[in-house]
Order: sequence, then C-alpha cells, then structure tokens
Amino acid sequence: MSSGDDEFFAYFDEASAGSCRQSLVDLDAYIKSAGPFDGLMAFSMGAVLGATLLVQRVQKNAVLPFRLAIFFCGGVPGDPSALDHNKIRFLNGASDGEVLHLPTAHVWGKNDSGSLTWGPGLAELCSSQLATAFTHDGGHEIPGWNNSAGLERTVQCIQRTINRAIGSQ
Repeated sequence: MSSGDDEFFAYFDEASAGSCRQSLVDLDAYIKSAGPFDGLMAFSMGAVLGATLLVQRVQKNAVLPFRLAIFFCGGVPGDPSALDHNKIRFLNGASDGEVLHLPTAHVWGKNDSGSLTWGPGLAELCSSQLATAFTHDGGHEIPGWNNSAGLERTVQCIQRTINRAIGSQ
C-alpha cells in the first residue's frame, strides 16, 4: 500500500499521451533487442502497457510478439490510435469488443481496491474462447505461500493458457 506522498516508479504517466506512446516505443524496442519471447507475463500497470502494445499490433495488422499473455491484476489497455492523436482513451469491451485473439490468463483479487473493474475489463477485450480468468480472495497481489488454494488455481489458469498456446501452433 502507498500513500499519496509516497514516491514510486512507473512505466508511463497515465495522464500524458506522449509518455504512453514513448513507453510503447521503449517496450517494442526491448522486445526486438532481447526477444523473441513466447509469452507476456505482466502485473498491474505492466499489464496495461503489455495489453496496449498487443492492441497496437492488432490495429496495425502486425504480427503479435507473443503467443500468449498472462495478466495479474491487469488494467484496461489504452487505445493506441487515440494516443497517436495525443488523446487518452481506454478500451471498453462493450464498445470495442474482443480485440485480442491469443490465449490469455487473467488473475485478480476480489478485494483489489481502486481498480475492481480493471481485471474483468481487460478480460472482456480478449477472446472469450481463449481467455481463462480466476478471481482470488486477496487484493492487488498475486496469490502466494499464504494462499495455497489461490496459488493452485492461479497455476491451473496459467497452465491452461500455456496448453492453449501450444495447441495453436
């Protein structure tokens, strides 16, 4: 937990379209220099960034850089085409539909304060045929040693996603 006075690092300033665009450029450059990667595994703001990069690739009809994505406490991605016009717009499953068509795992806590709809919102943007979701009893966290049932279900969710990716080769 943090207070309003705490300092922390972030991938981008969510109020700045320019900052968001630059984070996509930086992530894309990293993937090109250090990849290839089979999958994306991301938490919270990293999931927002990773999902936004995937949406950008879809919008440009480009090949996706990953065969699967695993999102922990994921957030709703921004619309890259809006960022190109210096505007910030978050995607919405009701209006944008299923945008991402790759195997995905979505794990979030039912007590995640401040972003209770983010996990489900991201899952709605992913193919319902390829997405697996699990809501654990915790908060803005990945289930660990102190939540063995949640950890086991998280592992099952991830394994199902990997199996789907392997099966789609």
